[in-house]
Amino acid sequence: MKVLSSVILLGLVGIAAVKGGGESKKKAKNPQAITVCQTACKATSSKRALLMQSVQTTIAQKVSTAGMVLVEGGTFAMGTSEFPDAQPVHKVTVNKFLIDEHEVTNAQFAEFVKATQYVTVAERPLNPADYPGVPLDKLVPGSAVFKPTKDNVSLSNYQQWWEYVAGANWRHPTGPESSIKGRENYPVVQISYEDAQTYAK
Repeated sequence: MKVLSSVILLGLVGIAAVKGGGESKKKAKNPQAITVCQTACKATSSKRALLMQSVQTTIAQKVSTAGMVLVEGGTFAMGTSEFPDAQPVHKVTVNKFLIDEHEVTNAQFAEFVKATQYVTVAERPLNPADYPGVPLDKLVPGSAVFKPTKDNVSLSNYQQWWEYVAGANWRHPTGPESSIKGRENYPVVQISYEDAQTYAK
């Protein structure tokens, strides 16, 4: 299943375990556009397992880990009873893994894209078959952008502070009119699990 980069906005901090080499005026405010994000926001466990295997192989081979730190891992309770999509609460054991000491920057990700011609999930055309019920005019590449609220709001509806923006991606973090120029050393954002996994490999 595809994973929209709109869901993962934390750069590659928690995923790049193996180290690799102005806002739009046309924001989609229709709740159906958010369905695109909701439908595609889950990565398969098999992909996670493959990434973990790569991490363990890297550790076993004792390859260069300059700029990385080893996290020993452990067991914790994943989930919460407060939100339906975070249930059931269950125990998860995470093996030790390597992680970059610092976030992957826009400059680093740009270097990766230049070398591989990789196209991120948020930049790819959307297949209507993957999003049944969503109007075709809403099936445009993009990502969710954080939109602060003026006042305190209930935490029950994330759509109050996230907005799907057509044309938002790692090159244009808040929409087509935005840019990473001058922000080369900022952490890269609008990156999906698939994007991070590819970068890590």
